[in-house]
Amino acid sequence: MSGEELKRLIENDEYSSKWENEMTRHKSGEIDEDSLYDFCQSAISCRRLEELKPYDEEKLLTMLELSQDGYLNNGGYALFGKEAKVGLKLTTYANSNKVTILDLKLLTGNVYHLIDEALNYILSRISWRVEIKERKREEVPEIPKEAIREMAANAFAHADYETWPEIEIGIHPSSVEISNPGTFPFELTPYDFIKRNIPSYKRNKLMLDVLFRSKDVEKSGTGFQRMDELCQERGIRWTYRKDTIGFFFAFLLPGSDPDALEEDRTEPKLTAIEQAVYRFIKTNLHLNKAELAKRSHKSERTIQRAIASLIENGYIRRVGSNKTGYWEVIR
Repeated sequence: MSGEELKRLIENDEYSSKWENEMTRHKSGEIDEDSLYDFCQSAISCRRLEELKPYDEEKLLTMLELSQDGYLNNGGYALFGKEAKVGLKLTTYANSNKVTILDLKLLTGNVYHLIDEALNYILSRISWRVEIKERKREEVPEIPKEAIREMAANAFAHADYETWPEIEIGIHPSSVEISNPGTFPFELTPYDFIKRNIPSYKRNKLMLDVLFRSKDVEKSGTGFQRMDELCQERGIRWTYRKDTIGFFFAFLLPGSDPDALEEDRTEPKLTAIEQAVYRFIKTNLHLNKAELAKRSHKSERTIQRAIASLIENGYIRRVGSNKTGYWEVIR
């Protein structure tokens, strides 16, 4: 093994989450039966799962390493749990600066169901055109459906699940944005995976393996390649941003200007500690100043300054007292 390969192996292990393999108190019977069955049929049709005869939920969950001795692990419950609390925020804006909201939906559920919700919302909000092929009328979305699914599923697959995350979909006149509270691997960019054929860095390896079987994601690191090829065929450009809050990706709609997309944003720049505090509060609205200081490895005085800045710039506000109240995320 070369030094570069060893370095990548160590980095991949550090990037990977151990959370998904931890066992829960949820029994295997607490799964969403429809989601699991739909996944099973999809994986079989993709020839990435052998058909179970007869169909057996417990056997399937065990085979996928999502349950043990009748109990689900975190990954299994996040993927298929009947009462899973993964969040999905679906928003349509009047412009690029997120000031005027035309439509807002806040959903919670399991990952497998929410991927479909994200895909369907985007497809319902973008333009379609009609193509005539071999005497048949075919409606085609302006962004390739496969590219949308790849990036939407990727957001769920690589999110940080240490606290139940919220994936965000934003529809603007000039772009479709997808963001998740999970940092991108180290110093890499999406272009590294496209041009250098770098193997995938798996934050949630177990969940990726399951979603790979139903072709929601490709675990070999080719997801960005596939998305880019599909977009090039359709003349769709895309952009991205990564910071300590998470990973932001956007499809640029035909006629949009990527520079204007950034210029239209009115949100003030956040410092690294402000970004970290904002991220922690978004995932847990009941964190107090001491808990935020512990998670951020900063003093409470530093945390107080970050909180004051976030309040002043309209990112959060306090509801109730400091002792018994909670945070409300405004942006």
